[in-house]
Amino acid sequence: SVTNNHCRSTYSMICIRELIRFIAVLGLTCEAMAFVLSPSSPSLTRLNTRQRSSPPKQPMPRCYRGSHSAQHRSRLSMAYDVLVNVQTSFSVDCSLTHDEGASLDDYMRLPVDQYVCIRMPLGATLERVAGSRFNLTVPPVRFFTLDVSPMMLCDVAQDAARVVIESRECVLRGSPYVVSLNGCYALDIRTVFSWTDAPARKQIQSASRVRVEVDPPPPFSYFARTVLERTGALAMRIALQRIENAFVRALAEDYARWARDPDYRAR
Repeated sequence: SVTNNHCRSTYSMICIRELIRFIAVLGLTCEAMAFVLSPSSPSLTRLNTRQRSSPPKQPMPRCYRGSHSAQHRSRLSMAYDVLVNVQTSFSVDCSLTHDEGASLDDYMRLPVDQYVCIRMPLGATLERVAGSRFNLTVPPVRFFTLDVSPMMLCDVAQDAARVVIESRECVLRGSPYVVSLNGCYALDIRTVFSWTDAPARKQIQSASRVRVEVDPPPPFSYFARTVLERTGALAMRIALQRIENAFVRALAEDYARWARDPDYRAR
């Protein structure tokens, strides 16, 4: 009985440790996803139009649910086990003073190919693939014994009233444990930037939605679905809010400089 209790206790500790590892990967990946949330933060520069090929496709590993890989699921229209769906919004007031021809409308309507982050968190890079498609790569981030390096493809569209950023493609690179998660999840990210440009009020608003479906590998596949979904939603919401808020503030600060600095606008 003592031996059995010890085994159960040890197994519980292992499960908790693996759950923490999975949440850590999710959190770091969410932060990388959130980098997509801003087309111009903290500084703007004209995009190097050198074209790059799409990131190489990695072989799809088998998921942990028996013989059902992600490819099999797609063919059989099977659902993922765990769904994490998070929505956030944020707004920030902008400078009311600007040069002629440098209004907030003018700033937010800059052509897509002029937006690029030249100083991004974690040393990430954003490069144009083709047209309005961009490749976001985050260098390996160390978390205890794990190396996580997400690579995402995102599409940017704009009209007279908003900028829309979407991504449904993400490949995790790094430690074997991290790579093993590829093919066991599907993501859908959408962020909409809008703005108010009136004489008495200038404001940038953002609204984001991140949806992640996961087939959790063992041992945390044995945890209750509600526990995994609530924990994942909490980790994702914290990361998304923190990065999104910082990006929108940086965007407002960049506009304040752009609106009153002709040399900066000419770059």
